[in-house]
Amino acid sequence: PADFDPEFVEACRDRAATITVEIEAGGHRDTVTGRGDPDLEFTNERSAVGRTSDYVDDRTIVNGAEFGAEGFDRDLVAALADGAAVTVTISVTN
Repeated sequence: PADFDPEFVEACRDRAATITVEIEAGGHRDTVTGRGDPDLEFTNERSAVGRTSDYVDDRTIVNGAEFGAEGFDRDLVAALADGAAVTVTISVTN
């Protein structure tokens, strides 16, 4: 998150923003949507976390996600566990 474009970060800090995270690996894809928050920091240099809650720390990139890890497509999870290359696309609309 520390390397995200400043304009993108600012757009994500709007509580009315819709943030969409798409994960694709091994021919499988899933998408989860949440919202922005004025307290999002985007300062972590090693990891990013989407949360179903309102909790924010330096790793948080989305709050109020529709579901957590258990909600992702199990074939996608299996592909990731098997080491498939992954593409993560994060978009924001206000």
